[in-house]
Amino acid sequence: MADETPLALWLRTEMPRRGYPIEGPRAGGITRLADDAGISRASMSRIVAGRADASIEALRKIGQVLGYTLGDMLVYAGYAEPDDLNVIVITSTASDDTAIPPAAVPPTVSLPDLEPWERHIWLAPDLTTPEKEVAILLIRLRRGTLNDDAGLLRLYHALGKVVEHRLGIEDPPQAV
Repeated sequence: MADETPLALWLRTEMPRRGYPIEGPRAGGITRLADDAGISRASMSRIVAGRADASIEALRKIGQVLGYTLGDMLVYAGYAEPDDLNVIVITSTASDDTAIPPAAVPPTVSLPDLEPWERHIWLAPDLTTPEKEVAILLIRLRRGTLNDDAGLLRLYHALGKVVEHRLGIEDPPQAV
């Protein structure tokens, strides 16, 4: 590609990881992402090829479909630095098949349900298992994918574990 933009380079790596293949027999990811994001196919093609810059609205729409905030997208597009927006950008050379020890995943979070971004949370060494669970469940709640009573109860109980741990409560009081 003649004009490599940071966004084009990132999209060509990220799209296949998120189910939008751009090469091979099952290609068609550019068309599907354009349709899912509500962007013209021609515009999406030019953005992915590095022949056009994405507008703020296009970044927002692409980010929503791929599961990223506008702040994340501004960083990936090269318009901002992570420190400018207080954004944590996750980079990885690992594939989507990154092994996560099953013992590290509590039964309230199903291993097959973990998205690639969630796997990064499980690999964070400075978080306890309950903190990782709360982080994932809060993000799912914010994204609208945690919207049933069972999911909200999982979040409630996981948050309770974190608070108890932080307060040093080993045996929480029992309800009478």
